[in-house]
Amino acid sequence: MVSGAFHLLFTEPATHPEQVAQWISTTNIRAENRLHVARVDDLRAPQVSELLGRLCFSLQPHKIPENIVDVCLGGDSLLVRGPRHRMLHVPIDHLSSLRGQPPRVLRNFQIDPDGSFVYWPDIDVHLGWNQFLQAVDPDELRRAQQRGAGFNQRYGAAIRTVREGLKISQSKVEGITESQLRRIEQGECRATAGALAALAEAHGLPVHNYLDLLSKSMR
Repeated sequence: MVSGAFHLLFTEPATHPEQVAQWISTTNIRAENRLHVARVDDLRAPQVSELLGRLCFSLQPHKIPENIVDVCLGGDSLLVRGPRHRMLHVPIDHLSSLRGQPPRVLRNFQIDPDGSFVYWPDIDVHLGWNQFLQAVDPDELRRAQQRGAGFNQRYGAAIRTVREGLKISQSKVEGITESQLRRIEQGECRATAGALAALAEAHGLPVHNYLDLLSKSMR
C-alpha cells in the first residue's frame, strides 16, 4: 500500500527479517517514517481492517490526532507508530508499568480500534501515544507534568459527578473496564474519544450533549 511517500508492507509468516532488509535495500526508502512492516501471521482479518483504518485516518489532511497506528515488540523495546507516521523506539525499562514483565505478558496487548491506547489485559495497563512519547522525550514529560494533571483531575471529577448524578454505576458503562473508568475519574489518565462515546451511550445521550454536561459541571 502506498500513500504519497508512505509504504505499508505485509510479509508472509515465513519471511525472514533479512529478506525484508534486503527488499528495503533495493528501494529508495531510507527514512523510518516512510515504511511500516506488518506480519500477516500476527494479524487476524479484523485486526488488519483496524490497522488499515488507523493508518488511513492518520493520512487525512485535517489536524492529526495523537493516535497510535501500530505497535510491535522488538527485543527489549516497543516500536510504536504514531501521528504523521512517526516511529518511537520505547525501551521497556522506561515504562514503569511494563518494567520487569515477562515476554509472554508484553506480547499480549490490544490496540484500541481508534488508536487511543494500547491495552495489556494480563496486567490491566493502558498506555497512549503521549505516554510513549514522554518515556523517550524528557521535555515532553516535563510539559505534560506541568499541564496534564490539573485538567485530567477536573475533567475526571466532572465525569464522576455527572455519572453519580444519574445514578449510573461504573460497572454499567459498557465499552470501558471499571479500572479504566476509575483511573479516568481519578484524573490518572485522559478520557479518550472511545471512552467518552461509551460514557455518552451509558447516559443515553448523544456525545455532544454529554460533553455539554461535562463542560457545565466543570464551571
